[in-house]
Amino acid sequence: MVFELTPKAVSQLKIKYAPIGYHISYQCLGVHTQSTQLFVVPIIWNAIDIVEWFLLKVITGFVQFQIGLGDADPCAEGNFLYIFNAGVRGGSCKRIEGQEICDFYMDSGWYKVKHEDDTVARKMIEQGVNAKFCGTTYPVWLNGTHPSIGDGIVNRTACVTGRNSLCDKVYKIQIKACTTGDFVYNLQKTSACPEAYCFGQNKPCARPNPCQTGNSRILHAGNDRSTTCKDTSMKFCDDYMNGFWYRVQRNGIDLKMPSKCPKQSSCGTKFPIWLDGNEPTVDDKYVTRRACVNQGSSCQCTKSYNIEIRNCSTYLVYNLTSTSECPERYCFGALFGYINLDRLTLTLEFDRP
Repeated sequence: MVFELTPKAVSQLKIKYAPIGYHISYQCLGVHTQSTQLFVVPIIWNAIDIVEWFLLKVITGFVQFQIGLGDADPCAEGNFLYIFNAGVRGGSCKRIEGQEICDFYMDSGWYKVKHEDDTVARKMIEQGVNAKFCGTTYPVWLNGTHPSIGDGIVNRTACVTGRNSLCDKVYKIQIKACTTGDFVYNLQKTSACPEAYCFGQNKPCARPNPCQTGNSRILHAGNDRSTTCKDTSMKFCDDYMNGFWYRVQRNGIDLKMPSKCPKQSSCGTKFPIWLDGNEPTVDDKYVTRRACVNQGSSCQCTKSYNIEIRNCSTYLVYNLTSTSECPERYCFGALFGYINLDRLTLTLEFDRP
């Protein structure tokens, strides 16, 4: 909702200030809003002060603000944030020493919890969690149950698993059910580190996204990996892949695994491997596909390997299994006009004038 503020209306506003990068909440005097968790030090300014302040912020940096009139629904888009590091907050996700997450640095407020690979939002764990799980040393779990949709906003207690018990100390939180199985949480920042809220009963640590830099390797594919490279003397083998994620490129250009059976003695090997199935979409996340080996049986796929593929929007990454025998090799790309210069025979014919 957008409001036009007249000087008279502006002079009746309470301004809550926050540093650049935080939300600024304007609220009419005497009217409650829940968009207050990000702010500090209430100040009353007149209209001239507000205009000067706003122009200064526009010049020095980006300011986000919202005008709140009445109680904001925490389920509405824009009234909650997504909690960071959701993928390591599962109850079966053991912490990595030196990489523990901590909610001392979060802003108190309304949150929804969903990792990019989750199909639905996560629920806070409703039972005691042992220390050193949920990606932290001292997990924070819900000592109670989740509300139903008709309950509105409810108050609950969250316990911190400590050195002495599963509930060494507590935090007061709020929960609201937005739809069936979908919740938002009004969470306090923790008072110490490393403490963090737990979400996702029995969920393991999320896998690193192979589309992000550092989570996959570049497989530099030479011209010989092409389906149009046909040389019976080549017997390269992919027995070293070891289940890593690979982004396959030739001279900086991304390549795909062919989905049609190549002939034997293609792709720089005797037994080439191709993709039997469709490529995934971005929304598919991870998919498992069958990679078939052409063993000379009319492409019947009598032998195959299970591989994973993920669509990174502009390219694909492949989790490749090492081959069990040699010479077997994955094909990538089709280089039309490939010529083996070592075996080139050039015949020139001239017509007499």
